[in-house]
Amino acid sequence: MELIIESLSSEGHGVARHDGLVVFVEGALPGDVVVAEVVKSKKSFANARIARIVKPSPHRVNPPCLAADDCGGCQLQHCDYSAQLNFKRQTVINALERIGGIKNPPVSEVIGMENPRNYRNKGRFFAKDGRIGMYERNSRNLVETPNCLIMHQNIVDAVAALRGVVEDGEIMARTSFDTDEIIVTRDGKLISNTSKITEKIGDITYRLSAKSFFQVNPVQAEVLYDIALKQAGLDGTQTVIDAHVGCGGVMLQAARLTKNAIGVDIEPAAIMDAEFNAKLNGIENAEFICGSAEVAIPELLAEGDKPDVIFLDPPRKGCGQPLLGAIAENKIPRVVYISCDPATLARDVKHLVAEGYALEAVRPVDMFPMTSRVEVCCLLVKI
Repeated sequence: MELIIESLSSEGHGVARHDGLVVFVEGALPGDVVVAEVVKSKKSFANARIARIVKPSPHRVNPPCLAADDCGGCQLQHCDYSAQLNFKRQTVINALERIGGIKNPPVSEVIGMENPRNYRNKGRFFAKDGRIGMYERNSRNLVETPNCLIMHQNIVDAVAALRGVVEDGEIMARTSFDTDEIIVTRDGKLISNTSKITEKIGDITYRLSAKSFFQVNPVQAEVLYDIALKQAGLDGTQTVIDAHVGCGGVMLQAARLTKNAIGVDIEPAAIMDAEFNAKLNGIENAEFICGSAEVAIPELLAEGDKPDVIFLDPPRKGCGQPLLGAIAENKIPRVVYISCDPATLARDVKHLVAEGYALEAVRPVDMFPMTSRVEVCCLLVKI
């Protein structure tokens, strides 16, 4: 069937309509006219693949990566970068309108990268019979990626050195943009000489291990944290809570601008990293609690420790209702919410808006160029 692609889904698939059916076409872009073959059909939608491009979209470019058509790592290498940013902004708007129920949400332009390549400080690869690469899209077939264009060159070189040496298994590599140190593991076991690396974001130094949670794009992480700090409106007198502190993240950036800072994380190793990083940077006004944000923060607030600002940076599933409920019940003045999933962000924003918060600002940051993913930093203020 011939389709005119109208828009892009949050997963990076082209969206068209045919005989009342919504059709998601993998690899298609808005403006494409394609002949598509249906691979799966449901009552209200279908998934399809491109059989032939009748007329290419004005946004379509030749993918710079030779493995782009098969590798599952990127979804948008065939799309002009400026158009990627526009599509990602629309993804955020759609989520806030359709899921969040926010009319005309205040979504700014997406902050892109000057050089949207070699930005990842961490990568996961798979080895099979001496070949190393990533899995093919929607399958477990291995696609060799000898020069992955979104990975830091240190990672590309480290993986190249393992080809023909490591026969099978999962390989993880993490490098520092600041020092060029690198950690490499195979099936979770260290195979590099280094077990810890240090990374610098702004004026803060972080010590990281293989399993530490940390933003994968240090260049854009600095942009993201600057936005979060501005939205927080810190003047040195406030108390802040970071509900998902990881190894220190935005909280260590904020601590120098606050009176008191409290970090919470469910992972004991993350709390150990955060405590070490606070000492490493001479930060003395920070304390850390190991526990689920959904349990620890309601308990903390019940004891009377009410912050002026709370930072939320949850995993893709978003925040649990006990946490959101405690924020609303205690009328925390400012909520700075960092999210890598616009859909769960919109769901949580809807909850807070219903409890008397106003969505003041939404700033997307392109942490993941060439993919369909987008990071968002938004500010909610208690009315």
